[in-house]
Amino acid sequence: LGIAMGYDLALFPEEPPDQYKCAICTDVFRDPVTAKCGHTYCRTCITQWLTRAPQCPEDRQPIVASDISNVSVAFKQLVNALQVKCPE
Repeated sequence: LGIAMGYDLALFPEEPPDQYKCAICTDVFRDPVTAKCGHTYCRTCITQWLTRAPQCPEDRQPIVASDISNVSVAFKQLVNALQVKCPE
């Protein structure tokens, strides 16, 4: 049983814009957090990434777990407002 990363793109009727997707798992952010360099990731994705490489996956700036912070409430609301498919 794997650890949940982002929300699978198959859950959405239309593909969400890239700014709502984690660069590590390429799915829609689940519990998004931001690195000190400004890039945003799923909390689980960046936590696991940092155990292997203490750097930002996108710009390679050095980061550690203490450099990760919560995103704004407004950004979380934007992600949560994305439409999802109803189960059949």
